[in-house]
Amino acid sequence: MRGPPVVLRALAILLVPWTLLLALAPAARVFGSEWVKWVWICFDLCLTGALFRVLRKPSLRLLTGLCVAVTADAVITALEAGLWNLAHARGKLDYFSLGLACIAPALVAVVLWGARLHRLTVG
Repeated sequence: MRGPPVVLRALAILLVPWTLLLALAPAARVFGSEWVKWVWICFDLCLTGALFRVLRKPSLRLLTGLCVAVTADAVITALEAGLWNLAHARGKLDYFSLGLACIAPALVAVVLWGARLHRLTVG
């Protein structure tokens, strides 16, 4: 994979506290509803498991799935932020969290697509 696997491992590990923060967040204010909150939590848990799996046993198919999933995550998060969260943000911490929530999946998608490209060219 492109770059050290430690980068992907760090991303997987960082998803754990992020998912915990999502679980602790008030659903109505942050997500609009309880079911949306739990969809995001389940998605992040699956993503964490898949990242650790691809680190243990690299698979182009799984890596491609991760690339598509995280890219979709970045798009959906940006839409959710623009359509829901911006109107409900209350202060600097909300805006910071919202920015992080939008930037993180976009950056992770770039890293994963780079890892996939490297895997295709190196083998």
